[in-house]
Amino acid sequence: MPDASMEHKIIHAFLSEFIVTPWTNINNQRVAQICGVEEKDLLHHVRGKESFFTYFFKYIETQLFNVLDIPLNQTFAEPDLLLEILLTKLEIMTPYKFFFRFMKKNLFMSADLSIPLGIAQYQSLRKILKHYNLPQGTIIDQLKQTGVFGIYVISLDTWLADESPDLAVTTEMMDSLLRKGEVFLERYK
Repeated sequence: MPDASMEHKIIHAFLSEFIVTPWTNINNQRVAQICGVEEKDLLHHVRGKESFFTYFFKYIETQLFNVLDIPLNQTFAEPDLLLEILLTKLEIMTPYKFFFRFMKKNLFMSADLSIPLGIAQYQSLRKILKHYNLPQGTIIDQLKQTGVFGIYVISLDTWLADESPDLAVTTEMMDSLLRKGEVFLERYK
């Protein structure tokens, strides 16, 4: 099992570097130096900037699965389950708001960051939905996944501004969007 303090160091080092250093200038040696480890030790965890976002969201997934352990005999309505998953994910991501604020401010100036970040987030959300046994086989299921990702992305702005301890504003917005999505999909059943 990976050392949690090392994971935190690696994540903070990469995210901090992305904020202050152009993508082309970020290298493993500098990130290892920030972490206070040898480059070979860093490479044991993550190969470099190209694979960092996958590493980052895998960490978020692991934390989510540890926190949101839903017993098999407990049933949720799908929108309620999705809301619980998305809110838990955002709570886990709270220590990294600084990076997401940077990305919001520099989204179009940082395509070299925003594209791999977006791809990694989408792939991670698909794994999370699969983990919680949300259907993935039909066209409608795929449409749902895309819709859930859209709701997640739209909610990021609200989450960044939401300072309430229970994410009440974000919860209300996500819940409303999930209910609208459910009504929309009812037409296709």
